[in-house]
Amino acid sequence: MIKATTKEERTTHRKGNGVTVRKVLVLILIISLVWFILDFLVINFYNGQEDDYNINLPLDERAFSSRGNNSIPLGKNNGNMPLGKNNGARIVPDKDVKPKLARLLNKRNQQNNTKTGNLTNVESEKDRAAGIPEEENPKGFHFVRYYDKPTKPRNESGPGERGFPYKTRKEEQKLVDQQWNNNYFNEYVSDLISVERSLTDIRPSACKDLKISNVLPKTSVIICFCEESWSTLLRSVHSVMSRSPPELLEEIILIDDFSQREHLKEPLDKYMAQFPIVKVVHLKERHGLVRARIVGVGMSKASVLTFLDSHIECSVGWLEPLLQRIKEDKRNVVCPIIDAIDSTTLRYGQTSNTMVGSFTWSFTFTWYNFNADQVARLPSVTSPIKSPTMAGGLFSIDKDYFKELGMYDEGFEVWGAENLELSFKIWMCGGQLEILPCSRVGHIFRKRQPYSFPDNDNVKTFHHNTLRLVEVWVDEPYKTAFFDHVPDMYGVDPGDVSERKAIRQMLQCKSFQWFLDNVCPWKELPVFTYRAKGTVWIYIYIYRQNKFHLFWLLDF
Repeated sequence: MIKATTKEERTTHRKGNGVTVRKVLVLILIISLVWFILDFLVINFYNGQEDDYNINLPLDERAFSSRGNNSIPLGKNNGNMPLGKNNGARIVPDKDVKPKLARLLNKRNQQNNTKTGNLTNVESEKDRAAGIPEEENPKGFHFVRYYDKPTKPRNESGPGERGFPYKTRKEEQKLVDQQWNNNYFNEYVSDLISVERSLTDIRPSACKDLKISNVLPKTSVIICFCEESWSTLLRSVHSVMSRSPPELLEEIILIDDFSQREHLKEPLDKYMAQFPIVKVVHLKERHGLVRARIVGVGMSKASVLTFLDSHIECSVGWLEPLLQRIKEDKRNVVCPIIDAIDSTTLRYGQTSNTMVGSFTWSFTFTWYNFNADQVARLPSVTSPIKSPTMAGGLFSIDKDYFKELGMYDEGFEVWGAENLELSFKIWMCGGQLEILPCSRVGHIFRKRQPYSFPDNDNVKTFHHNTLRLVEVWVDEPYKTAFFDHVPDMYGVDPGDVSERKAIRQMLQCKSFQWFLDNVCPWKELPVFTYRAKGTVWIYIYIYRQNKFHLFWLLDF
């Protein structure tokens, strides 16, 4: 039988439940508050300590976020050109700090690691910094060296050290905005960060066991720039000098592509005069990236060319793996992993180790991330990864091989598509293009360029360059696919490409179909089963208080 209840009993029962629920909610609130306070105290206690636990974790478990001190006396801008004051900006730690894990792993690391400055090195630091092979064998190899020697001691508590983000306060936003349009990244913050700041070593742990020949070719580093920020240009140069074994670095060639900013003239010459290894060249007219790099090639002395952008930071151990692969085969063209430096906070963040270059059927560069099956087929996390294309800003190549390939197409304007042109002919003409997980260079990615293009039309410039690329290196039916995607290029004259076609014929380069079948068989092919092509205007009429219409344009 169902027990009958009176109205008063039901009311009392509901009130009882309400009291119980309130008690539970209050208890949960108290527990959450206590947990928050404890977590806050622990995080602040461990802030600023050596929490490089991400270095020795498996690749997919690393904590890649930067962490900084909650309150740090920032002081001066550590040797930068005095372009702005500190104004009390602070570094704010990320919220994903795992203090217990950091403590446990730091304790484990301390048993094997030696510390240099504020970085942790797993290897025999003394021997490697001195350039002494740790374990010589009959073939003359040594472990890749941990080389990081700035020109002066670093301020470990300085802004942005170890690649940490630097976050400004609201009252500084006006200063940030005033300088943003100079380069379309946070130049104000860049000027506050030391031009020789430290970076956390984020290479896969196995990279430290990479064997390097005791005899490597030297390289000439070529950096072209136009209207570059003072602090980012200096940081680029200093990172090359401080993290490259000196016996492997022949020279650093800075090509000023007709910049108009005053600090890139006499102040730059005066600053770089203290470093004999650095050469500065001021072009008398605008050349563009392609032709400016060719000027640098003509000046270079080393047998290997390394091209870098002017807003980068080389990480420790970046150079030896590149030169090792070229020593093994001069037809190896090699690129570092390009890590992303945040354009707002200048945080140095780690990029995936399994991304390679690809392209769209309008022949623009894009990235492709390996799926699980492709990753499983890689021999190890340190193995070179064959890449169909490269981003083009950072790579090393044997100078004789570069010349054999015809270098760059001097018919290109400014920049754009030169990376795909070089990528295609490397593969089609007997070489191979690789990305090396054990070589890492950070790069500031920005959405706009601070310099001008011919006729102030960067799209037109890019299409002109791409058309020349397609005319020489892309065969039918894929050439038709380009025009399908960029119909404005139908009937446009690419200029004289006979010399470029002669290079392809002389080198007996393979077909574009061979490239697709053997280098990127995973690439989705364009659809050629068109029955008709044209344009249809579809009008949609909408009636409300007033009569009006909208229209769509449909391409098929």
